[in-house]
Amino acid sequence: MKVYNGPVTGFYGRLTEAGVIKFQRLRGLPVTGIADSRTLSDLAKNPNDKDIIPNVTELRPGSNGESVKQLQNRLTELGFYKGPVTGYYGKLTETAVKEYQLSRELPANGIADSRTLSALRGNSSGIAVAASIITPLKRGSSGTRVNSLQNRLIYLGYYKGLKDGVFGPATEAALKRYQRDKGLFPTGIADAKTFSSLAPR
Repeated sequence: MKVYNGPVTGFYGRLTEAGVIKFQRLRGLPVTGIADSRTLSDLAKNPNDKDIIPNVTELRPGSNGESVKQLQNRLTELGFYKGPVTGYYGKLTETAVKEYQLSRELPANGIADSRTLSALRGNSSGIAVAASIITPLKRGSSGTRVNSLQNRLIYLGYYKGLKDGVFGPATEAALKRYQRDKGLFPTGIADAKTFSSLAPR
C-alpha cells in the first residue's frame, strides 16, 4: 500500500500531508492530515498482520482468497464470525458481515463493500463506536448496540445466551462477571468506561 511518492527529505510538507490523508482514508481513520497517535499506531503495524484487510474495494458471497481469509480473521476477532477461516465467502461469512453491519448501522446487505471494509480496517466495532456514546446500556435496553455488546461478551467467553439485542438478566450477569474480572465496579451497566475496556485492541 504505497501512499507517499515524494522524496525522503525529513520535512513534513504538502506531499507528506497528502500521503497521511490518503493513508487515513484507506484505514478508515479521521482524515486530518496530521500524524496523530492513532495514525502512527496504524502505520507501525506490519501490513501482513491478520487484522489488516488488503486494499480491495469489495468482497461478496462467492469471493475467495487471502483477502477473504483476512476478512474472516477480522470478524472473528470482533466476535461476529464463528466458522473456520477458509478463504471462501460463504453463508457463514455473509451472516457475520450482516451482523457487523447492523452493529455499525451500515446497510446490512451481507456484502463487504467499501464502507464496511473501511470500518473494519479502522479497528472499529460496534463496541468501539458505542464507547463514544454517552447513553449507557442497562437492563431493558435493546437494539443494535446491545447486539454488539452481546457479540463481544460471547467472543470473550462471558455470555452464553441469545444474540437477540435485548439487555436482559443474562446479559447483565455476563457484564457483571466481565466488570469484576477487569477490576471495574460490577454495576451490570455498560457505561463509557466499560465500553472502552471491551473495545478490541
